[in-house]
Amino acid sequence: MIKLTRQKGSILYVALVLLFFANTAQAYVDPGTGSFLFQLVIAGILGGLFYIKTIFRAVKKYLLKISPFGSRSGKINQEESNE
Repeated sequence: MIKLTRQKGSILYVALVLLFFANTAQAYVDPGTGSFLFQLVIAGILGGLFYIKTIFRAVKKYLLKISPFGSRSGKINQEESNE
């Protein structure tokens, strides 16, 4: 765990106060930066969806593996025994 000394805590507190209670900044954000941020948001959303889909498929595969209803080998064996 990170130990936060009194001096480091004071510096962090002052930095946060200056960051959140600053007056308006006279800064310029060009269109390229906005486009880049938009791409980051879209990539994050799509990456998250892909991750969720991958986890869902792994869980589904595991549940079908342990389930007696999920295996097709049981159906094949039953059909062979009926003949």
